[in-house]
Amino acid sequence: LNAKTRSLVGWGTLVRKLPPGGTLAKVDEALVAYQRSWGVLMAALAMSVALHTALVGAHWLFAKALWVETVSLGNFMILIPILTAVRAASIMGGLGVSEIAAQHLLQIVGIPAAQATAISLMIFLSNLTWSLLGGAFLLMARHRVNPQITEAENGPSPRTDVAARGLREPA
Repeated sequence: LNAKTRSLVGWGTLVRKLPPGGTLAKVDEALVAYQRSWGVLMAALAMSVALHTALVGAHWLFAKALWVETVSLGNFMILIPILTAVRAASIMGGLGVSEIAAQHLLQIVGIPAAQATAISLMIFLSNLTWSLLGGAFLLMARHRVNPQITEAENGPSPRTDVAARGLREPA
């Protein structure tokens, strides 16, 4: 909504009063901040669509690896985003809840419960593997972080502060 419509409707007051607390107000502030940045929003949307398409493709390939021939890619395009939302909403990272949800959702298109559970566990292990790989790269790259960026974010470190004042470092 543009500024005139927002003030006419009382949008800011309405958003602050709605549950869940100030979360909607923060989302609204972000939308207002990016209101004129359609390029950034479209790039984010394109990345999101690409990621979800890859996730659906991974589920479909895992199903094919388990010799599930009864399901089409179109069915997965509908069911996997629902399953992903269930995974995201569960507290324990989706393990258990996700498998039960996969059983119920994938049985709709004729996949047996055992194979649905296997597909869900394969996705979990795939996500875990990629997360561990990413964490390893992050830890390896820590020593390569530009000290000026670190100092700008966290303030001067004792080591650079001592050098900046022309003092000697303690032995």
